[in-house]
Parts: sequence; C-alpha cells; structure tokens
Amino acid sequence: MQYHIEYREIDGRGRGIFALKDFVVGEIIETCPVVVLSEKESRICDQTILEYYTYPWEGNEDGCIVLGYGSLYNHSFEPNAEYDLMYKDKTIVYKALLPIKRGDEILVNYNGDSKDISVMDLLPSDRFGPIV
Repeated sequence: MQYHIEYREIDGRGRGIFALKDFVVGEIIETCPVVVLSEKESRICDQTILEYYTYPWEGNEDGCIVLGYGSLYNHSFEPNAEYDLMYKDKTIVYKALLPIKRGDEILVNYNGDSKDISVMDLLPSDRFGPIV
C-alpha cells in the first residue's frame, strides 16, 4: 500500500511526519506493524534512546516498537490525527481526526486519547527499576 506521507527534519525539533495529500476526517493515514515487547524487553528499552520511540501495548508494563513512520509522529494536545492499537493484528492504525491539508505536519496525542491533556513524563523514566 502506498501512503501519502513523508518524514522531514524540523529545525530545532528533530523529525516529523507530513501529509503529501489532503486527508479527510476518518481517513487512514498509515497502518504500522508493531514488534510486541515483553515486560523485561520494555525495561531494557526504557534504559535506552528507544524509550522515546516505544508505545504501551496490552499490559501496564509491556510495550511495542512501531515500524513504518509510527514512532516519528510528534505530539500535540491539539492533534489532527489519532491512533488505534489493533491487538489482534499487531498493528497501529493512524487516521485523520481533523481535515489535514497537504504539507501539514501530522500530530497525535501521545496520551492515546486525543482529548487527554494530562501531563506526560517525557523524560527517561525509572518506572521499572533496575534491569534484572
């Protein structure tokens, strides 16, 4: 499947995902396969740069690494896209929450719920304690 998105460098902010066409509300932007991580694997990732690129999965302490462009979407509390965790298929589906114009950056709320504006800890965490 051909997706109509690309990643670009953003001055002073790293990378982001941008629309190469207009998207209508509800339209699928990208479907990304995931690699599901065990609790132990998640703890190891949380001790590395991968902590910033993993998503929570089914449990409180497991996670996943998102393939495709999935780990490169930037956060906003005013997102124009959202994502659904598809456990059975081991994918994450990104879709337009609002109309997105060609050239716009595509943004998601990292809290998982587009309306959730609770504070996030985006600094390295110690939620799992030492790796055993």
